[in-house]
Amino acid sequence: MLREVAVAAIRTSKLSKDYGLGRGLFELDLDVAQQEVFGCLGPNGAGKTTTIRLLMGMIRPTSGAAHIFGLDCRRDSVALIGGFAFASYLISEVGPLLKWPEGVQNLSAFKLFGTPLESGVDLAGLATMLAIILVGLGASVLLMQRRDIGG
Repeated sequence: MLREVAVAAIRTSKLSKDYGLGRGLFELDLDVAQQEVFGCLGPNGAGKTTTIRLLMGMIRPTSGAAHIFGLDCRRDSVALIGGFAFASYLISEVGPLLKWPEGVQNLSAFKLFGTPLESGVDLAGLATMLAIILVGLGASVLLMQRRDIGG
């Protein structure tokens, strides 16, 4: 019987971003398991912000690789950002209904966006989020097709 191995929530392998003059992030190896809480602590210039920007696909690494739930952070950044936006919206809308702790609800990037379902459905907010998801999925499909050309 085969046992299914869980994909890491975050995995980096020799992830580097060189800004020159010894500044940047160099050969970061990181594995964060699913359902694990992980914090990024360090002094100014330690690479915390650079790591987050690399994980979100906002900047390209000089070398190495980064994956979130098996998705490549560089190639699949549009899909990842769309997924985070959708999850964030769900937290803000469903959290009050399920009486989640305030700390969990505050994790939503859309905490200040729209109204919770208990006071009525925010149709404009829901339509906006669905549009973001559809654009993200469409862009991801186009990028994946484009990536295969000449490959």
